[in-house]
Amino acid sequence: MSSPVVEGLRTPGFWLVASLVISSPNLQTVNLVNGTVRPAAVVITTKNRLEDLRKAVASALAQTVRPEVFVADDASTDGTPEAIAKEFPEVHLCSSASSVGYIVQRNRAATLVKAPIIFSIDDDAVFSTPRVIE
Repeated sequence: MSSPVVEGLRTPGFWLVASLVISSPNLQTVNLVNGTVRPAAVVITTKNRLEDLRKAVASALAQTVRPEVFVADDASTDGTPEAIAKEFPEVHLCSSASSVGYIVQRNRAATLVKAPIIFSIDDDAVFSTPRVIE
């Protein structure tokens, strides 16, 4: 059985997996990276799902318009923070020592975003095409 595609995302067994926020708390901030504006950010929340998270992060970084990527870790005990920091040094990692829940983590990461658009995805979601953020 193939995974459903929803709003440019592919995830097993879920229909509603992402929310698109039209403006971030830092809407007036211009985020320049190597002279280019990052028009969007991807926020991914996770807890003890490193293998799925690797795929989600890789699909976000594979976008033709490169977003800021934030991983909000909810006190994983499987080495997730260390692995993400090592394998994806360009990703902003927000880790908690104690679990506070996905929504709190997602909101916390969203306050750090500088881009005007936020894609919030689950750790088992992947972008179905590298052109979603265009």
